[in-house]
Amino acid sequence: MAAKPNTQQPEQVAQNEQAEKDIQVYQNAGIPANNEDSIIFEQLRRNYTNRSIVKNIDTAFKYFSFPPSTTLNMSDFALPDFNININDFGTDPVSGFYKIPAEADGDYGANEYKTINLSYNSSWNVDPGNPGGQAGHRDLPFSQPLSGPALADAPAFVFTPEIIQLLSESNKTVKFTVRIVTNQQKADVAGPNDLNGDPSRRNVGYDLILKRHMPTKWRDNAKIGADGNYIYRNSTGVRAYMTSETHRANTGHTGDNSDMWPNVELRYIVDPRAIEEYDAWSAKLKAGGSSWYLRSSCWWKIELIDDPGFGISNNTVRSRRYGKQTDTPITRDQLL
Repeated sequence: MAAKPNTQQPEQVAQNEQAEKDIQVYQNAGIPANNEDSIIFEQLRRNYTNRSIVKNIDTAFKYFSFPPSTTLNMSDFALPDFNININDFGTDPVSGFYKIPAEADGDYGANEYKTINLSYNSSWNVDPGNPGGQAGHRDLPFSQPLSGPALADAPAFVFTPEIIQLLSESNKTVKFTVRIVTNQQKADVAGPNDLNGDPSRRNVGYDLILKRHMPTKWRDNAKIGADGNYIYRNSTGVRAYMTSETHRANTGHTGDNSDMWPNVELRYIVDPRAIEEYDAWSAKLKAGGSSWYLRSSCWWKIELIDDPGFGISNNTVRSRRYGKQTDTPITRDQLL
């Protein structure tokens, strides 16, 4: 059989022969190969031929194809079947808390003490929106939302078709709470509303109402509500009324009535059976004597609540859950 050819280069053959001689010397001297002072490094060299390179590349292309492609099988992912109801996340297009904004260029007095329109024509009523000083309730401009959606112009809360559908499908309704804080002008000359002719006991009345504007269907709600009156009477709106002397008696105040800050609060639950599309509710105020409301202390809270009459089959009993509520503290409301 013919001997295999030696493919090593001459310099490599010489290096290998020298390494063999060095190993023999150490073995004859009895020096172990792992002696840290006498470790032998043997130089190795591997030769790669064109043939071997081509063979490896050819093997790679037998297992891979270009361009690469994938096949997606959704069963490989095993994702759970989610059943998501958006109502479970507490979506609420109704609730909000609203204040009366300050005027950008007004000082503290002009921004904090806002004149209340009187129940009679007077120069006290004159402002850019009422140049003739006409009497009557004026809208309270609750146009600054601290939370919740912006109110419509007036400002007013509007029952859109979407909100009505939400109330119907979720057995909800809407609750309004309006709070104002007032202060009357100090009087020096006796007038017809002064107790015993004493100007310091001038008895100013404050009339806070919620009014419903009905663009699609005008109506009253003659069912008897929580306070024993119509749930809604259009001629009067929903009223909360307070006088200076009532507040004085309730709080034990002594001294001039101009040194008091009566609170007037109105709480009302809307009857969901009597809502029509685009009903718009707004808060209005008037007074029986020269007085102001304190802007920063007034607010309107609108809440999406569970329908307190849901499940009650007797309409008379159910109706008593709606309308003006009687749980307002006596210092804030004289029930009518």
